[in-house]
Amino acid sequence: MRLAIAVLMVAGPVGALFSRRLMITLVPVCAVLMIASALLAPRRGMLRPLAESLATPLGLAALSLLAWAGVSVLWTPFPALGLERFLKTLGTLSVVAAAIAILPAHVRTPNLNLLPVGLGASSLGLLLLVLLREVDVLGPEGAEPSVLERATIASSVLLWPALGALAVRERWTSAGVLALAAAAAIVATRSPAALTGLAVGALVCAIALGGARRAAQWVCLLFAVALLAGPAIAVIADRVGGGLSESGLPFLRSLSAWAWVVEEQGLRLLTGHGVDSAPRGFSTGYIPEAAPRGAVFQLWFEYGLPGAALGAIIIARTVSLAGAVTQPAPGFLLAAIAAALAISTFTPIALQLWWLTIMCMATIASALLLKGQYRTTRPAAVLAAAPAPVPAPAPAPVPAPAPPITPAV
Repeated sequence: MRLAIAVLMVAGPVGALFSRRLMITLVPVCAVLMIASALLAPRRGMLRPLAESLATPLGLAALSLLAWAGVSVLWTPFPALGLERFLKTLGTLSVVAAAIAILPAHVRTPNLNLLPVGLGASSLGLLLLVLLREVDVLGPEGAEPSVLERATIASSVLLWPALGALAVRERWTSAGVLALAAAAAIVATRSPAALTGLAVGALVCAIALGGARRAAQWVCLLFAVALLAGPAIAVIADRVGGGLSESGLPFLRSLSAWAWVVEEQGLRLLTGHGVDSAPRGFSTGYIPEAAPRGAVFQLWFEYGLPGAALGAIIIARTVSLAGAVTQPAPGFLLAAIAAALAISTFTPIALQLWWLTIMCMATIASALLLKGQYRTTRPAAVLAAAPAPVPAPAPAPVPAPAPPITPAV
């Protein structure tokens, strides 16, 4: 178990600097190793936490979305590729969920050190590559992210579970050093997606310091409502703007293209076009080039209204549960969720499979964080008040001696 966690949390961030496909392979392999470690010493009810989690509203919503994605293979324009994508996604999510379920109830402290160590080494290596070797991280506009940019984007999400792992053990100095190193590496690369995740995560973490529930409400309101109202926002903005496609702003052109998709294929809002139809639609010209490439458009285009509604439920329940855990974990969990949602919403990487593996790795790191913090606090010792002195019993009255008897004369 420790070997699998160490390879994933240390070798993953470091190896991502040099390999494009390492994370795609490493996450499911390490999850299978974690499952195999539990099978060496099986215990009764080992997968009971997974079954209990799937019976919750969040678990039922996730299962429903997966089921809807599987059914949508029937009407996707690319059935063979869509089925392959669905099976890959289902397999990865299944082994990761099982690996998280078999984690012990309390994770040992050395396991919490692994992600900060791996992320710190990755940040220093990335900073040296950018500053000393003057490596250009950003590729041509519109191209897929380079190897270093992928590592940078992953660091902007994994930073928050790593900081949380240090915070639960009150190692605030180490957390500050790690935050500075990761932020310096992200800023040096100038990756828009990574900078978006870093900024949104830092803002949510700062808000959570004043109240985790308030931060959870803001994150839920922003992303869940935006997901549900996405097509309506695009159509209204296009009607009010009066031809946003002629504007020079890419965001306005994207809204106009989305409004065109809604108006031309309105009935598809109810069912969607099927799994994996969004990335294939862009590559084949089925979707206008200016259309949004974020997760909101992808969810609506592929799975329609049911997919968007289930996605909003998943976001709302996940954020609500993260904001209700024991301090100091909520702020860092909410920051990781908000960073991932912001990157998925405003950048095109949500269409790519490697982003799913990064999300799975962040989920495993968050599970380690939750299982590594103290569940209870020892009560403070309170000196008992000294008992009041018990008054001594009053002595019994001594009877007066009888008068002497005078003999009669």
